[in-house]
Amino acid sequence: MICFQAADDLLPFEKMVNEFRNSQLKWNLVIYAAKKKGKSVKKLQLDCPTRWSSLFYSLQTTLEAWSFIQQAVRENGQFPLNFIVNF
Repeated sequence: MICFQAADDLLPFEKMVNEFRNSQLKWNLVIYAAKKKGKSVKKLQLDCPTRWSSLFYSLQTTLEAWSFIQQAVRENGQFPLNFIVNF
């Protein structure tokens, strides 16, 4: 089934979003990376199966913050290397 395959493919993405939403330290590192570039970053959104377009907003906020997430990982080494590579 295509629907179930797509849901399985999003598990690493959901894990990453949850990791940054649940850890204030990790999220502060992302905010700090954004502020160094003079930008602001929206809080990452979670996907909710009962809300229309929630997956879209989840992907959108993550893509907007993606370069800052990568920078935080590179600069701080607080995350396993495969954490970002596998996403």
